Amino acid sequence: MKKTGFVWFMIILTIIGTLLGILSTIAEYTGSTPISYTGDPTLGIIGIILNVITFIISIVYVVKLYKMTPDSIKWTNITFISYIIVLLFSIIGIAINTGDISTGIISNLPVLVIEVALWVLFYKHLRKIMVRPV
Repeated sequence: MKKTGFVWFMIILTIIGTLLGILSTIAEYTGSTPISYTGDPTLGIIGIILNVITFIISIVYVVKLYKMTPDSIKWTNITFISYIIVLLFSIIGIAINTGDISTGIISNLPVLVIEVALWVLFYKHLRKIMVRPV
């Protein structure tokens, strides 16, 4: 199956996002940048675990998209759900750390809206290009 421009865009976006996520995680947990929700050690450990799981899912997703495997649509859902879980955890972590949920919502809402919109659009696109004539 031939990859469209949108598929290539998602592959590149996922690679860049994963690399930036790795760098951001390293910076947060080594103390190089302000810590968002790691004031609580338990939240910090959960955050690291979620980030590692998301990185692994993202790598699998890039391979699935690159090869255009039949389960690419399923992996699109898995990947975007993992991104949303990390964002929701960030909102909750910020709320616990600061005592103010609005800070977490305001800082993460635009990203959440963009991710959900991209998920819906790409899901529909994949469904359209992966449908095989009977």
